[in-house]
Amino acid sequence: MGWGTLLNGIMAGDEAAGTTLYRELMPIRSFFAAQLSTVECEDRYHDVIVAVLRAIRLGGLRDPEAIPAYAWSTAQRIRRMRLSVIISQRESTTEVDSETLSDAAPDPESIAIRQQNKEVATRVLAALPERHREVLMRYYLKRRGACGDSVCNGAYSEPVQGRQVAGESRSDRAAPAEARNGSPDGC
Repeated sequence: MGWGTLLNGIMAGDEAAGTTLYRELMPIRSFFAAQLSTVECEDRYHDVIVAVLRAIRLGGLRDPEAIPAYAWSTAQRIRRMRLSVIISQRESTTEVDSETLSDAAPDPESIAIRQQNKEVATRVLAALPERHREVLMRYYLKRRGACGDSVCNGAYSEPVQGRQVAGESRSDRAAPAEARNGSPDGC
């Protein structure tokens, strides 16, 4: 049966022509089978057949030779729409999964590492001679912009004491410069 006979039969309401159309467009079913599950494939193929039958019955498809091209373009449009839905589902699922995977609370490993680092810093500062400890404290304060309580607590008994010692060492450095040059600004 040719496409012209098939078109006329469908327009006349012949059920056998609809069945023939279903068989003739079977390669489209294989097109969907390569990408979708069996049930999804059958559903999408059925959607294509329904769209072609509707277009013929409403008079939108009058050229019999255009039936295969119309069916294939409909199948590709359905596939693109289905892929868009799948992609948007994956993107939304990924966002939800990443939110549940990331936790704002620190993990036990990072807490343990931070605690070990504090203990090591405290032992190292306590083992250093006072002068080296002061130099290290000044460097740390300069980098950080303020006395970090954990570093000050590790080196001195109180954070204020750490700042006082650092201030005293600055004034100690200024005194020899004044003595050499005779003026406080060193000029």
